[in-house]
Amino acid sequence: MKPAPQEAQIKALVRKAGILFIYAATAVRYIGYDNFCRHPASRLRTILNASQTQGTTKSGEIDQLYATVLGAALGDKSIEPAEREDMQQVLHTVICARAPLTVGALSELLELKDSTRIHAALRPLWSVLHVVGTNELVTTLHASFPDFMFDPARSNLYHCDPNVQHKKIAKLCFKYIKQTQPQFNICNLESSYLLDEQVPKIEERVNRTIPSELLYACQYWVEHMREGNRASDIIEDLRDLLSKRLLLWMEVLNLNKCIETGRETMRLLEEWCKLIVGEQELIELAHDAKRFVDAFASNSVRQSTPHIYVSMLTFWPISTPIAKHYVRFTRGPVEPEGTAMERRQLAHLSTWAFDGAVNAMALSPDGLCIALGMDSSVLVIDSSSGGVVLGPLEGHTEKAQSIAFSPDGSSVIAGFFCDRSKNVTIVGWDTRAGDTVLGPYQLGSHTGTFNCLSFSPDCTCIATGSHGARLWDAKEGSILHDLAVPGLGTLDVGAVTFSPNGTRVAAAYWDTIQVWDSYTGSAILGSLTEMGLMSLITFSPDERHIMGVSDPSVGETLGDIYILDTQSGDQLPNPIDSRESGIRCIGCSSDGKYIVSGSEDRTVRVWDAQNGNMVLGPLNAHRGEITSVAFSPDGSRIISACENGLVCTWDAREHYITPSLAASICWINCAKFSSDGTRFVTGSEDGAICIWDVYTGEMVVGPIQAHTGRITAVDFLNDRVVSGSIDGKICVCDARNGEVVLGPLSVGSTHVRVVPYSLDGQLIDGKICVSDARNGEVVLSPLSVGSTRVRVVTYSLDGKLIATGTDGQVNVWNAENGSRVFGPLTDLDDVGLLRFSPDSTRIVGISEGSGSKITVWDVADGRNVFNAPLYGHSDHVDSVSYSPNGALIASGSRDGSIIVLDAYNGKRALKPCDSTRRICVDFSPDSTRLVSSGCRRPIQIWNVRTGEMVFEIPYEHEGVIDSIAYSPDGTRILSLFDEGLVPVHIYDARSPDER
Repeated sequence: MKPAPQEAQIKALVRKAGILFIYAATAVRYIGYDNFCRHPASRLRTILNASQTQGTTKSGEIDQLYATVLGAALGDKSIEPAEREDMQQVLHTVICARAPLTVGALSELLELKDSTRIHAALRPLWSVLHVVGTNELVTTLHASFPDFMFDPARSNLYHCDPNVQHKKIAKLCFKYIKQTQPQFNICNLESSYLLDEQVPKIEERVNRTIPSELLYACQYWVEHMREGNRASDIIEDLRDLLSKRLLLWMEVLNLNKCIETGRETMRLLEEWCKLIVGEQELIELAHDAKRFVDAFASNSVRQSTPHIYVSMLTFWPISTPIAKHYVRFTRGPVEPEGTAMERRQLAHLSTWAFDGAVNAMALSPDGLCIALGMDSSVLVIDSSSGGVVLGPLEGHTEKAQSIAFSPDGSSVIAGFFCDRSKNVTIVGWDTRAGDTVLGPYQLGSHTGTFNCLSFSPDCTCIATGSHGARLWDAKEGSILHDLAVPGLGTLDVGAVTFSPNGTRVAAAYWDTIQVWDSYTGSAILGSLTEMGLMSLITFSPDERHIMGVSDPSVGETLGDIYILDTQSGDQLPNPIDSRESGIRCIGCSSDGKYIVSGSEDRTVRVWDAQNGNMVLGPLNAHRGEITSVAFSPDGSRIISACENGLVCTWDAREHYITPSLAASICWINCAKFSSDGTRFVTGSEDGAICIWDVYTGEMVVGPIQAHTGRITAVDFLNDRVVSGSIDGKICVCDARNGEVVLGPLSVGSTHVRVVPYSLDGQLIDGKICVSDARNGEVVLSPLSVGSTRVRVVTYSLDGKLIATGTDGQVNVWNAENGSRVFGPLTDLDDVGLLRFSPDSTRIVGISEGSGSKITVWDVADGRNVFNAPLYGHSDHVDSVSYSPNGALIASGSRDGSIIVLDAYNGKRALKPCDSTRRICVDFSPDSTRLVSSGCRRPIQIWNVRTGEMVFEIPYEHEGVIDSIAYSPDGTRILSLFDEGLVPVHIYDARSPDER
């Protein structure tokens, strides 16, 4: 600098700077502007001569310096008004930006279109703004500068109104997204079969097609919108983005690996809409957009961006706002239809799988993290993404019995129980670094079986239950109080819990609940009522009630809920009917309005706490027993965990009832797999037909009310379902949407036992007449069977023949012209069962009654291949099955015996298999295995070659199995029970070693 500053000037500058390095840095940058070519001596004098108008404040000197810099830049009379406007626009945008923007991004976003204008605007502001690196990121030199600009008392003429500027930036973001081209498949990804990371040069393609200003606009529009004023000016921009640009916005975020940002954006948006926007339609659109983004971001499908359209949008329920606005993107070769599209579980947000059972679960006070107590460790996961934040946190080799966060969320504490030593070990960890901050230490030996553990809300006290209840100091492990029931002493404890404010502790004994003061240990309420062993108890948020869940494994209860008044001790009428599901665990929303339950049938339900109505559920996703359920602190989500390591999140604001097998009120009489094994159809006592998803158990079509009488037979007929009822009617329905396409066809006064049809799906057999399945026209006149009672009707698999069994005759008919191929055959007295061989060349018949006989005829000429008593069966034969390769015939009797014969000569192929009473049998599709089921005993799978049992499926349900069948691919087994909560069950057909 020439001339060099005088010593006095330097000392004066030092005094003004004081201890503020930023003052010195800003002053030097101002004085040395343009490489000290802009009158540096004059600039120095300007700083030194500036009066300190805010001299009484700590920021006075730096404020005056900032005012001097801005005055020199914006007050320069030699610049044009347009240049001054550019400077103000750039300056205000930089200080309001949520992340640094490049010179190029500022140019595009502010529509200046020429980076030289940005450079020109920045040059006079070089003292307070900083341009960094080759990308030319623009930032403020110090955080004190935006503070100065936003405070009108400090910045005066140069004040930046953040509300005004944020709204401007929000509108610019919306506009930039709207003008982006192309609006669909922005990176021109050729295939949805490739994951994004498998696309050649994907990063180069993303960087080329998605500039930084577009990414910024997609990431931060919601924050600028929330900070801006006059929301009415921006509503239409928001509507445009949600209804037309949402999928493009998701593409941009997902390709840049920040779709999680999108989840937070949608959360903030929905929150803002509820507070600011009065238009219900837009609020619902924002809510559906949030669900859509949550579902995509929490699913592995996000690994391939094209699946935003291919999977997510295609299968999004057609009645939702998102589907209606973006229907143009779903037109293509695959257009899902049917009631399943309306019944998708929109509440299901995400599912995360972990190794090992989840025994206990807790949410952090801010709802951002979930702590999971596993078999020997603790995990802390992100509640939005499911990603592991901390862990595994190890402190013991036994399973975590209970877990809790400290009130400030700074630590997580777990209790581990050892069956051998009867000791409880307590360990606490810091939630930031995972360091051990408490223990490990032992609470000491417990007498009897240790049952339960609970932390006080402030984590200073621990309640345990075994043979008696105790309170412990959580920091030292010393006993504070032995909690006894007055007049009864020490009893086995099934559950313990603290009140929300920590002043009371409650314990559930065999037939009573007792409440104590947690500070003194004195009993203050109890014994409350007789209601059986409680497996769980909890206080309501307002502490006016205690809710208990009875142990479904003890006595006659099915996980009943009991509600007690904590003032009077009276048991209140329970509005919640839990008989269908068997509740295992419960939780309350923070406002006390709703109760969430996890049930024995592996479903989650939400109930209205006032009237007991179910408002959400049953929700299906878990494959093991649900161990924990909880509301998030804000009540917006439900978290559930189960014993096989699955953790699920649900949208608690969705209120709808999902039809389920467990919710089927009427008796199910019959069931059949679809040809692809992905669905099964059921027929019920009330005449309803339902189609279910094999994997989820969710009803996808129905209930279809095509009959007035009870359904006695159902089957799939390609993309249709054919059904028969007790009043002699047959109906055909579309399996995709449930519409009745044919019928009811009257086939007589007796009930339809089977609904045979030709393989091509064109003919349906009546009594005994044949109708076209497409239009109901009779194509064969009634066949003369010579009897008034038709017991059995069946089609050959090639669709060319019909076999009928009457009181004592078997006839085989030509299905095309109705002529008799052969018969009547009188080898069997009372025909009970008929089956064609897989190649349609033979037919097997079995007589009814205890002295059953088996006969096999050659279809070509009616020749008796063999006819013999079924030695080994001493009771009625319930089922017969050909192996798919036609080599074997298996029969099952009510006496519990299974016989497998050579289908060509009638000789025993295997020694008799002893199973259970009332036997149903079916061969696997590859003919190597045979499944059998009986009366209240395990399902058994046999090796057809050796006759040895391969494995058993434990019997864990009510009722007797009426029928059993392999799925077409041989991976599943369908069974139909004659009673119980869930009459139809799907099992894995593979042995444990094969899974």
